[in-house]
Amino acid sequence: MPLVRILAMATAMSDAIIVQRYIELDSGLKRVMAVVKVRDSARSKEILQYEINQGGIAIGEPLLGYDGLLGGRPTRAPVAGKLNGDKPR
Repeated sequence: MPLVRILAMATAMSDAIIVQRYIELDSGLKRVMAVVKVRDSARSKEILQYEINQGGIAIGEPLLGYDGLLGGRPTRAPVAGKLNGDKPR
């Protein structure tokens, strides 16, 4: 069975899907999470940093200004008004 079909079946059967992963960012490892799906509920579409410590899970601020975080190859997102490394006027 194709992977796409398996994922579609898993999505249909689950109430919530949370993606967690390590990313390399600014020369360090960070833990991030994203809520991909929550059945019958509003959800944040941001990618959040988190830490696990003695008190449990501490959810941090959203990671803004990056593309490709969950794909494993983060890059800085283009800034509005700047194209291909153009210098601001």
